[in-house]
Amino acid sequence: MATRKLDRRLPFYVVVLVLCTNSVTASRVVSSNTTHSTHDNITKGDSGVSCTKIGRRCLTGIDCVDKECVCPPGQKGNGEIECVDNENFLCTVSADPHLHSYGLSRTDVDLPCRYRLTRYLTEHRTAATSESRCTVEVYVTNELNMGQYYVRSVSISLSAQDSGEQVHHEFEVRKFGVSEDQIFNYQSNVTRTQSVWGSATHETVNGVDVYPTFDEENNFAVLWVPECATRIKYRAYDRSQHRQHQLPGISIMAPPDSKFLPTFGNYPHSLCGTFTDNETLYADRATGLGLFNKDLGVIYDILTEKASQK
Repeated sequence: MATRKLDRRLPFYVVVLVLCTNSVTASRVVSSNTTHSTHDNITKGDSGVSCTKIGRRCLTGIDCVDKECVCPPGQKGNGEIECVDNENFLCTVSADPHLHSYGLSRTDVDLPCRYRLTRYLTEHRTAATSESRCTVEVYVTNELNMGQYYVRSVSISLSAQDSGEQVHHEFEVRKFGVSEDQIFNYQSNVTRTQSVWGSATHETVNGVDVYPTFDEENNFAVLWVPECATRIKYRAYDRSQHRQHQLPGISIMAPPDSKFLPTFGNYPHSLCGTFTDNETLYADRATGLGLFNKDLGVIYDILTEKASQK
């Protein structure tokens, strides 16, 4: 993959960095039962077969067809990073970094900032009552390395509400990863808060346990929450190599019953957009802003959202 030169646009990128760094931040105060845990892991798997024109590897068990990693029948996605059942929806930010929305629109995210990818509501699959739901929100942070941008860290907020039991479980998961010489070092910090609506005390009830796991063959930090039918995978980039033999980035699998609130979940508030967006989503937005390039439209929207950079 050719490196995008930054010299002619250096003043613009410097301004972007300053704006991202100085974005307004807000801290959350929690007065209920809160626990913290840290999960560390080192992986160094070979993944699947070497396949693409630049020597990237497929996921384990994925076939290479005409220099492309092809998902099996009944699934869709990119066989280098994630395959999901056809009924689900997939958003990815991969390589340096290319954004693929739920609606199959594509653009690049060339800036060293933290930004929201998605926020949606979905049914809680195992709650005591039908009036229960999950809320999922995902942010990522890019980092500049060897003249290209890669996803450096992932921040996931997940809340599960059981209306019948009046119990709310909230999780904050932050994943950090770095790889050198194909050795992947991950750290995941998990904060869990459990509270009863309108009460300072509560009884322990069956809730959602959110703990990261690690795919040691394919070098992913994985967050799989079956209660919310949500899976998020993150693979760090290799700082020691310009050419990435295992596609770095993040993938988000969202279930078909997901609902997106207009003020948070749709584009431009969340870059993955919604399931009903068309393939010209980013180009149409740039045209509406009077910009000649869809990448610039995405950068404008990220800066306008002013996401916390912490």
